[in-house]
Amino acid sequence: MYRLVIIFLLLGLLCSACTPASQHLGIPASQWENFPKSKRRQLMLAYKKASKRWDHLVERPINKNGHYLKITMEKGLVMMPPFDRVYPYDKKQFFIYADTCRSINLKAHLEQKKQIDMRICYLKDQLLLDISHFDDLDTDKVARLNRHPLWKKGLVYPNVSSRGYVRLQDVQISLISYDKS
Repeated sequence: MYRLVIIFLLLGLLCSACTPASQHLGIPASQWENFPKSKRRQLMLAYKKASKRWDHLVERPINKNGHYLKITMEKGLVMMPPFDRVYPYDKKQFFIYADTCRSINLKAHLEQKKQIDMRICYLKDQLLLDISHFDDLDTDKVARLNRHPLWKKGLVYPNVSSRGYVRLQDVQISLISYDKS
């Protein structure tokens, strides 16, 4: 009997821990209004400074008059939902303009219903593949290719891998750089 009571108590504690508590984010309007103007200005400057960290990964309008890359991805494997294993995928060819980010849809080679969106960015002469959908600042897990003069003639990177959302494994990336004015 004593064990049964303890089991129910533990079960009750575990279940109560599973319900998330409601949490208000930010500063309530009434509290904001009570801050002096100098404090509000200081908080707004701190917010703008912190938000600049995200600016380099924000989807930007495409500038079709500048530098861009033609990218072909083939071979290798990618992780797809339900994220229990990696799958071969169909060859994918796409363009990305300098200082932009975009999502690319990859489809499993034999199972067309399986697909995943991979985020890529071409920023500051770096191509970043497999950027996390959940944490844009977590760039340690991305595949990072630095701009190279041979991109103008075409360059192939074999066996590119990442530890991000899609978890590229031994993917072949072909790049050709173009300047359009």
